[in-house]
Amino acid sequence: MFRPDKDRLDYGTLMAPPEGYQLSMAIGTTYSLELEALLGIPVALSFAQSVEVSQKRDRIYLIEALRRSTEHIKVYCQKGKIHVPKGQYPLYALLENMITQVNNNPYSFHPKVWIMRYVHQGNQKDVKFRLLVLSRNLTFDRSWDVSMCVDGTVGTRKIESNQPLVDFVTYLIQQADFDGSQEFTKELYKIEFDLKDNRKSLFQSINFYPIGINNAYEQDLLQTDYENLLIISPFLTDQTVKNFNYRNKGKTNTYLFSRQEELLNLKRNTLEGIQAYHLKELIVEGEKIIDSEDANHKEQDIHAKVYIGEHDQQTDVYLGSANCSYNAFHGNVEFLVKLSVDSNYLKVSDVVRDLLPEDEKKQYFELFIPSTNQDQEVDETIQVKKMVEQKIRELCKLSIHGNVIKNGEHYNLIVESEEIVMLEDMSIKVYPLTTSGLHREFKPYLSFEKLTEQEITRFFVFDCRYMEEQEKILLKINVSNIPESREKNILKAIISNKQAFLAYMNFLLGDGSVMDFLEAQLDPKENDQTVGLNRNPVIKKDMFEKMLKAAASEPFKLKTIGDVMEFFADEEEIVPKDFKSLYKEFSKFAR
Repeated sequence: MFRPDKDRLDYGTLMAPPEGYQLSMAIGTTYSLELEALLGIPVALSFAQSVEVSQKRDRIYLIEALRRSTEHIKVYCQKGKIHVPKGQYPLYALLENMITQVNNNPYSFHPKVWIMRYVHQGNQKDVKFRLLVLSRNLTFDRSWDVSMCVDGTVGTRKIESNQPLVDFVTYLIQQADFDGSQEFTKELYKIEFDLKDNRKSLFQSINFYPIGINNAYEQDLLQTDYENLLIISPFLTDQTVKNFNYRNKGKTNTYLFSRQEELLNLKRNTLEGIQAYHLKELIVEGEKIIDSEDANHKEQDIHAKVYIGEHDQQTDVYLGSANCSYNAFHGNVEFLVKLSVDSNYLKVSDVVRDLLPEDEKKQYFELFIPSTNQDQEVDETIQVKKMVEQKIRELCKLSIHGNVIKNGEHYNLIVESEEIVMLEDMSIKVYPLTTSGLHREFKPYLSFEKLTEQEITRFFVFDCRYMEEQEKILLKINVSNIPESREKNILKAIISNKQAFLAYMNFLLGDGSVMDFLEAQLDPKENDQTVGLNRNPVIKKDMFEKMLKAAASEPFKLKTIGDVMEFFADEEEIVPKDFKSLYKEFSKFAR
């Protein structure tokens, strides 16, 4: 169950709809967010592919997935924790409506949960739900995380144990509502989660613990006395570790797996009676050790949050987002799931054996040895970083809004905000994500002039500098009067000619994989205005056969093509006339 060499899972696979079903609605939560990773979510939900997509290689996947899914995905993240992407891609604009920033100041919005609702392609009343609880943020971080995935069907009666899950979703809706939210929460009450669906499952019951939305749900883990206890947590505070250890002291064993630097930050007496471990340096710094000259190497360390305890012949496994820290249980919004099983089937010692195998080649952890400087004060650099974090939280509290004004063939984007004295000693520059040369000193009134329609955005980069520290954050701000044609023209800029359009149609009629057949058949040196089916009888035959197959057994594909045709209506430079004629013959079968 906790064997890093075998028990690996793919984010995209976990989110992919069951066979024969399609996404109806997905809501997700994360502390930090990378836009590149979010681009992969619609692909995973639409085509059962990995979330690690390439903007260039997988552009057809991206376009179609975003076209299908943007209205059916809602993501809630901590305000100020959207990473600034490396590139300036127009497709990011299509993610704006998916994202809601939550400001839980002075604490954090920290849960990592996905709830997906799927409907059967042939019967809209056939509904399935999937719950995914993780310790991983929606980023490409390579640290070691943990997840729990369970499917369920909608029954006929309310299930009392689902109340915390409903309360959690209700809290999210209060931050930002979504279409169909009432039906969504009504069905959540009645979901019968199937723990036996996975044959490997040991567990007999499941319970949900949304922390920080009221005072009712964090007490079980904090107050239960366990005979044996194992904690996996990347971040620690003395008070919380002591609390767990005090309740378990004098019993059998307490194990703690964390990051070496976090263990070093604890006071020496905090770890008395605890067997503490951390990942070996070879694992954490693996990429750097292999190639010391690679400036882009990434560390991989513990990021999983797991609490496993035995009491009264029962073993409880809590997993989710909550670190073994004070803020996790006294201020943050978090989410944990508890899975319970008879201790005859799972003990803490079983998990310890998985994490500390006898085979030296599979030993990823080593015993923590306290430093002689264990109780020294935190250095000044860490204090400055904490000050920067506090100032960014103050920035995130500001009311900032924008307005688009037409300026001839271009647009001006006006950004207005209130002032806060606490930010006066911090240098802040602001610029739209879609531009690179329009940096402005942050003031209550800013004007970004002569933008193209595609450069209009709700995403703004805030480049913050305080003393020797620098941090860039991305904020989504409310912007009024964005042209209604912006998103359509962004897609037109990508599917900009007949060759690209035919490749797109070939993909929609294909078997679900990205096909470059048309690009291989067409000479890119030819003028795009001449591209069409009649120029190549092989292409025309291939397209005809696919439409014939769709009309016979997959008429929904023709309906999808009809939607795209409507989207590109009157675009003669993009849609070939002979394709219009071909589709007209088959359109009567679309449904």
